[in-house]
Amino acid sequence: MNQKQPDKKTFRRVRRSGGNDLKLSGMALNILRELDGESSLDQIVLRSGLTHAEAQNALAALVKQGLVEAIEPAEPVVPAEIFSRIQSSIAKALGPVGEFLLDEKMEDLGHSIEEFPIHLLPELVEDIAQEIRRPEISLSFKRQMIELIRTLNRL
Repeated sequence: MNQKQPDKKTFRRVRRSGGNDLKLSGMALNILRELDGESSLDQIVLRSGLTHAEAQNALAALVKQGLVEAIEPAEPVVPAEIFSRIQSSIAKALGPVGEFLLDEKMEDLGHSIEEFPIHLLPELVEDIAQEIRRPEISLSFKRQMIELIRTLNRL
């Protein structure tokens, strides 16, 4: 059975100068009214009363005329309190040297503590664990971090 995947893409209106050459159908105007920058296409379809195909066509016309743009979904980031727990675990495993390791490893992955994506957390943990020379301490660190990641995933 082939089910249609939900269309979670969101769109927002774009301010455009010079609107003399605009040609909008009633469907496109209906879609334009429904755009709030937060609702998915499926939600807009439900509110507009249009079919999914009609809404997609109207939306394509709006994009083509530069009135609408797709919004990239924000990637979930690791909360700051999680990093304080990670930092504490690193300090226990490595002592004072570990104080700078977290920032260094995040930087190596191209991110900062303020915007570190959740999906990179396992890689960060592995990178840090490799710096812990004693296997039993490294393993203990990994176990603690796995529990922390599981807790984070339940939030």
